[in-house]
This record gives sequence, C-alpha cells and structure tokens, in this order.
Amino acid sequence: MKYFIAYLIKGDAKKYHKGLMNGLFKEFRIDNLSRRIPPHLTLKVPFEFSKISEVEKLIRDFCKKNKKTKIKLKGFGNFNKKVIYLNTFPSVETLNLIDDFLLKLKSIKNISWSRNEIESLHLHSTIAMGNIGVKFDKIWKHLSERFPDYDLEFDNISILKKIGGKWEVHKEFCLG
Repeated sequence: MKYFIAYLIKGDAKKYHKGLMNGLFKEFRIDNLSRRIPPHLTLKVPFEFSKISEVEKLIRDFCKKNKKTKIKLKGFGNFNKKVIYLNTFPSVETLNLIDDFLLKLKSIKNISWSRNEIESLHLHSTIAMGNIGVKFDKIWKHLSERFPDYDLEFDNISILKKIGGKWEVHKEFCLG
C-alpha cells in the first residue's frame, strides 16, 4: 500500500486553499488537486509499506509526548514555474519538532528515503502543478492580486493512503 505523512491544514486556511485550487481549475483549466488530495504540508513523501501499524505507533507515541507549535502560511512561491504553492513559515519550535519526528521515523526499517528528503525539507502547500507550464505567467499574475496570511497551529501528524487515484486520510494523530 502507498502512504505519505503530512500535516493537514485546517479551518479558514483549508477553505481558502481548496477554494483557490477550485478557482484555478475553473479559470485556467489546470489539474484540480482538491479532488485528489486534502490541503496539507508533506512531511514524508509517498512510500510503499506493508506494516503501517508500526508507523502509526511511532506517530501516536510522538504526538502524545509533544505539544502544538506555530506555523504561518503567507503569500506564494514556485518551483521552477512547474509547481505553485502557499509559502510556509514554520516557527523554530515547529522546525525542531519536525526534525525530531523525521529522525525517529528514519529508525523504521524498510521505509525508503530519497536523497532530497534526507538533505533538506522545504515545507510548502501545493496549489497548482502538472499542466501549468505555458499558463504559469497568467496564473502567477492572477495570484499576485491575492494576499493569503494565516497563522496556524501545527497540531497534527497524519498518514494518508492512496486509494485509486485519490489520497485519503488514513489516520490523524493530534499533538498535545
């Protein structure tokens, strides 16, 4: 089974994120990500794993021992005009928490890690990707008229599971 681990965006920021993806789909005819995946920040990219109960236990124990921290979503960024995302600004406490979590997760055998994951984590919340190439400049101009600014609590670590072509929440674990 294929899984990934994420922080799920909630509240007004979630509504904004989904609305923005739906709006970009309607206006620019790009892939509507909101139909395939909930708004999130990826902590561990997709991986195949048969013993998800081992990962669940690690996350459950980690979340029981750790407290919520702060994170901010503000403005937009992109990766080489191929991916557009909401900028993410984690607090120092959030960065330390994520680093500690990933270190513990790496202790589980048979979870694959890419070189990019090991070297650096660039937290972001994707709103457009895939077929945006020639439309990028128009989409970017459209987004320049928007000023998202959300203060959030980093309050969950969740496992998502791929079912068909869609990612669904498998389990959500809340930080104290």
